[in-house]
Amino acid sequence: MEAATFTVPSGHHGHPGLAFGGYVAGILTSGLSGSAKVDFRRPTPVGTELHLTVDGYRVELRQDLDVLATAEPSSIDIRIPRVPTWSEALAGVGTYLVDTHIEVDSCFGCGPGRSPGEGLRIFPGVATGEDLVVAAWRPSVIFADPDDASFLARPYVWAALDCPGGWARKELSRATTDRAVTAYLAAELVGPVILGEPHVVVGWPISRDGRKARVGSAIFSVDGDLCAFAEALWIDLPD
Repeated sequence: MEAATFTVPSGHHGHPGLAFGGYVAGILTSGLSGSAKVDFRRPTPVGTELHLTVDGYRVELRQDLDVLATAEPSSIDIRIPRVPTWSEALAGVGTYLVDTHIEVDSCFGCGPGRSPGEGLRIFPGVATGEDLVVAAWRPSVIFADPDDASFLARPYVWAALDCPGGWARKELSRATTDRAVTAYLAAELVGPVILGEPHVVVGWPISRDGRKARVGSAIFSVDGDLCAFAEALWIDLPD
């Protein structure tokens, strides 16, 4: 069994003080090949020393004796929707910034209050006439892979798949409340996300069962090549 310590940077939060789930998932799956699934057990704090343990193909994130999240290899079987055009993706950004109620302006993934380089700044608005949210996105060079400075680092690819699914839940899945938590996030990284280049990011609802919403998300190059895709389960919280 291998062990290491890890601290989520204070700026890498969704709600203030709580780590951004997609980033945490990307850290936990860094040593796993192929598709993987991360189950979230408890909220992960930022700025606090945490412990990662690797036992074979299972990874655990702990704070003291509490298990916060686990990761294991897992297959994903979802239908990927069509790739919106760049014009449609730009329109989605406009819809998000003008017409969408944004509760957490400082969210690392989708907060417009973050300056370029301080957050991912993915702004997914509802596509006209479709069960789809879509955003035009150029990933910042700040988030480069340490082994290849032209590619987005793995934890940030996972992070980029988080909020689009969340907005699909909120806007398109008959959500009962604005408040929700992620039960799991599963993703497969297919090809590189190239820094500074235009990409199209989408999210869509898959199914709903009571307070549980299953959603999908994906990242494409502007030419329509699939870079990564994910499935997540979100659970509505009582108001």
